[in-house]
Amino acid sequence: MTKQRLVKMTCGDRNILVKALRSAQESVEPELSGKLQLFIDRILSMPKRRLYLNDEEYQYATLCLNGMRNDYLAADRSCGGIDRLLLKLVRASYRSIVSR
Repeated sequence: MTKQRLVKMTCGDRNILVKALRSAQESVEPELSGKLQLFIDRILSMPKRRLYLNDEEYQYATLCLNGMRNDYLAADRSCGGIDRLLLKLVRASYRSIVSR
């Protein structure tokens, strides 16, 4: 059993997170790009809109969303959906789950 963060996501939240990860994937080295692709694939196939994140995935998600938020603010675009998803990630509680 391991402790992982549980984030309950809507389809819109999932799309925002995938978009942020894909934009970050283009500007990183190939090794990290492969890890991000595996993370994206897992997000797209998550069951019942529940995403369990280990510490590394949590860090990737928050950094990518924050980068996307900064880009939106620099372009003077609304970032309300990104803010809501960041708050969900920050407030996510730990759950004990069977190791995958």
